[in-house]
Amino acid sequence: MKIPVSQIVLNEASILDLTPQVADGRLSWMAPAGNATWKLIAVYEKYTNQRSCAAATGATDVIANGSWIVDHFSAAGAKKITDFWDTTLLDTEEMKLLVSDVVKYFPPPYNETWVYGANGSSVKAAVLADYRKTLTEGNQEYLRHLVDWSHNLGVEYSSQPGYNIPVDMSALTPILDAPETESLGFPTEDDMRQFSGTALLAGKSVVSNEVGAVRGAAYSQTVPELLGLFQKSFAAGISMQVIYGFGYTGEFPRMNWPGFTAFGYGFTEMWNHKTPAWNHFQDVMDFAARHMLILQRETPKVDIAGYYYPAPFDLKSGLPTETLKRLGFSYDYLGPENLSPDLEVEEGILAPSRSSYRALVFANTTAISGYTMKAITAYAEKGLPVFFVGGVPSACRGVNACPDGEPAQLLQALMREHKNVQVVPRDDDLPAALRSAGVVPRASFAPASEDYVFVFNAGQAASTHSTSFEVDPARVPSVLDAWTGKRTTVLEYEQTENGIVIPVSLQPNQTRIYVFSKPPAGGAPSFHIKSSSGALEGLSVSKEGVVEAQVSGPANLTQSYCPQPRAGRLDSS
Repeated sequence: MKIPVSQIVLNEASILDLTPQVADGRLSWMAPAGNATWKLIAVYEKYTNQRSCAAATGATDVIANGSWIVDHFSAAGAKKITDFWDTTLLDTEEMKLLVSDVVKYFPPPYNETWVYGANGSSVKAAVLADYRKTLTEGNQEYLRHLVDWSHNLGVEYSSQPGYNIPVDMSALTPILDAPETESLGFPTEDDMRQFSGTALLAGKSVVSNEVGAVRGAAYSQTVPELLGLFQKSFAAGISMQVIYGFGYTGEFPRMNWPGFTAFGYGFTEMWNHKTPAWNHFQDVMDFAARHMLILQRETPKVDIAGYYYPAPFDLKSGLPTETLKRLGFSYDYLGPENLSPDLEVEEGILAPSRSSYRALVFANTTAISGYTMKAITAYAEKGLPVFFVGGVPSACRGVNACPDGEPAQLLQALMREHKNVQVVPRDDDLPAALRSAGVVPRASFAPASEDYVFVFNAGQAASTHSTSFEVDPARVPSVLDAWTGKRTTVLEYEQTENGIVIPVSLQPNQTRIYVFSKPPAGGAPSFHIKSSSGALEGLSVSKEGVVEAQVSGPANLTQSYCPQPRAGRLDSS
């Protein structure tokens, strides 16, 4: 049911600040004569006795007495939690070893929106942006205290930031040691990128995912469905999977298998030893662990950074994501606090030692702050390609947040001075604009002794394509089997001036890890097949280093150049 929201228009000139007339919690004031429609508005804090967990009947200890909700927008609220932990839970050596002028801009009441008649929509949006920014700053203090407290214990701190509260999540993830998202709230690959981008830019090697929770009947999720959630999050740069498990694993009174089921059987899947598939999970865990090892080794390099600041938060982004993915571009999202003017730009690359973005895109963005404007100017002066899809922002995000001038005027002047900053009229025009600026997809991590590329067919049909990888053409490609850990040399590929082209065939939801190694690569023959046609069924290498081709009929193979004749064998099957 949609709840109606009424709008009450206030005469801003009539506002009276009655704070000085309040004493001992009581207001003494007589409304002036001649107006019978005064609205009395009070903004205050009080003790609510609100609990996140109700007390048990006849509770005799502090744990059974339930838990109270603290202020999540201040360090004092976080300190209330950690003081309790210190005195109640961590008061023994054993436990320590175990864990080694704003008065008139008030928040609106429920189910009503109060606005000022003299202010346009842009001013109202700016006021709300400031309110949200204030809440965000309070929640940052809250998280910093918990992080510092954890570090004093010799451990790191992880949580799911900004969950269900009106704050800027992108400003919170860099604070945490291991920020965590959830497959329930971020179910798609694109949704997860809205979380992971800010964490990866901040240099977090561990970006966690509470994986497995999906709305639906309990105990209906299959292992392939769980693997699909793994693969989507890997493609989004998530480097750790924490499987959604049982809240209580013991026997439950008067209940048969599987025991206590949380949330009224409305979510799937809780995994543990009581689920039959658990006995077959070793392969699943090994598969996930190999992906996590690779993703945690280095920060993935990303082609495009998309600016994203929805208020209130919404998973729908303005980037033409399907077009970008079809053309092979990788992308993620950054918020206003992530775009610092101090971020390094080198040879037109933003944050070259981290995410290494080749372009910054603002898609249908209507407002930015003066801080973001300073960042754009700094990046433009150092050669970063910056694109505004649909036009430049026309409003300032926040009250008096653009002291140097309105964004639209400043951006128009910047575009006259720097050709690397441009407007793209429509979403469909972005690919051509990227090519014109020399921004092309990359499909590799930073140069190292080995490059790793994760490939995922997210479509509903099998896919076969000649895929270009921007790596050193002299490198030797192989496939790392995440199920077994075995590495198999790729025997058919073509070396080009800018990289390596490999024919890639993947079934729906299939993934593959390609490894590009500096020669000599163990087990690699001294030559390979450049191209093939006809009834070629497969290629392999014998123990003697002979390339063997399995064919089911006539086939043509083109061999790469080698200085001396090499042995080959055709087997008909």
